[in-house]
Amino acid sequence: MKNSKQNLKAELTYVKDLYIGIDVHKNKWVVTVRSYNLELHTFSMSEATAEKLHEHLKNSYPHQTYHLVYEAGFSGYGLYDYFHAQGIDIIVTPPNRLPKDGSRVKTDRTDSRKLAFLLSRGELKRVCVPDKEIREYRSVVKIHDSTKKELKRISQRIKSLLHFYGHPLARHKMNMKLVKQLREIEFNTEELTYAFKNLLDQYEFYVQRLKETKKLVVSLSKKERISHEVKKIDKVKGIGTAGAVKIVVKLFDTVERFPTSGGVTHYVGITPSEHSSGSKERKGGITHIGDREFRAFIIQIAWNVVRYDPALTEKFESVYSRTHSKNKAIVAVARKLLVRLYTIIKKDEAYMPGLLI
Repeated sequence: MKNSKQNLKAELTYVKDLYIGIDVHKNKWVVTVRSYNLELHTFSMSEATAEKLHEHLKNSYPHQTYHLVYEAGFSGYGLYDYFHAQGIDIIVTPPNRLPKDGSRVKTDRTDSRKLAFLLSRGELKRVCVPDKEIREYRSVVKIHDSTKKELKRISQRIKSLLHFYGHPLARHKMNMKLVKQLREIEFNTEELTYAFKNLLDQYEFYVQRLKETKKLVVSLSKKERISHEVKKIDKVKGIGTAGAVKIVVKLFDTVERFPTSGGVTHYVGITPSEHSSGSKERKGGITHIGDREFRAFIIQIAWNVVRYDPALTEKFESVYSRTHSKNKAIVAVARKLLVRLYTIIKKDEAYMPGLLI
């Protein structure tokens, strides 16, 4: 054992680069260190911090250059921030873009080893890590979106209860005016009446929270960092200020982020998949890569804008006449809209309704 450790140290004197895969969890990290050809060590960290990991690497491998990777997720970018500030190469990779190897075995150790190996081969995609200011803007938008989802969930619970008991107000649109009427309902038991009124209280609470969080999102439009881009997109009829803020902080926080418009549509996941061989070319459904909720938001925006922009209306009619599918038509409109938004941001020009590009 002693000789093997000595041989390993001797071998490391000739190794310049080490590739480190980190499988991050709330209670522990599993870390794999390897050279290009050899796995050196896989270990767990129960008291996991970037500082402790860095200290371990400096003590164990003091003369090597480190390259680190971990998957994007709940842990955010704190790990990235620390090592990036130290001038150490680190990437955050999207979990849904990891190459598949056909293995059915999945453990923390295998995930860590796989990350280190793929990093050494240069086969990992990089997440574009936003700076701290943009991250905080995104978090404000996310809080607004989660508030909207919670309000929708409570609305559905109220409607479900009304439908279950066959109440005629079940078919009415949920709003504050209806809530006043619903408060007059008395069920046969006091307990259900109380529980129902509690649901109405929750609905009113989230209506107010939604108004407040929307104000916060709209207030971001005045921030110097994004105000110019937001103003351009806000002028597109059917998007609105809150929608413009969401699009900018998600896609256009830096002009250089996407070299081409195709990069934007691919990132959102509305690029058609392709299965081509030889002279045969087959286009399939959209790739669905990226944030599902943001993709749904862009498609909803497209439903709004298509009613005001003749060029987008023409695009919808053209695709629908060929496919007889409104879903395919509106996705094509969303793709065209994104290209238009990319163009006005990239070229710093005004949005022109009816412009054919």
